[in-house]
Amino acid sequence: MTSCRDGYVVLVSRSTKRAAVYDPLTRRLHLLRAPPVETREDAEPEFVVVTPEEDPRSFRVVCISKEMRAAQVAVFSPGSMEWQIFPKVGNLKQFLVYNGPIVNGTLVNGSVYWACSSGSDLHVLNTATLHFSQIDLPPLNDVW
Repeated sequence: MTSCRDGYVVLVSRSTKRAAVYDPLTRRLHLLRAPPVETREDAEPEFVVVTPEEDPRSFRVVCISKEMRAAQVAVFSPGSMEWQIFPKVGNLKQFLVYNGPIVNGTLVNGSVYWACSSGSDLHVLNTATLHFSQIDLPPLNDVW
């Protein structure tokens, strides 16, 4: 299990890089096709369930494939059962790494946030627009 959001549970097989979404209310398991090879070949995929405010019983899955300084997004629609691939975003500051793998992001109000290895920046993916941005954090003070 990699995450739980809006009542859905995301299950991921690290060996096959495939995912499933489980809805405990309906007891339905949605098996997803594997993301396209070009989005996961040399990257670590991270899966996030996004639900629209208008209809929380529908969802889409955003797969973010992260490399050290690049990322690519693919979106799975359960209606079409297809992945839509978006262009790779490069020139990112290095993602935070912990004991080998890149640290997973945190979904908050429709955006996914990742720490950069520098500790002074965050990468942000808006899941509605699928646009990456960066936030410069204020300098840390020893005054806390």
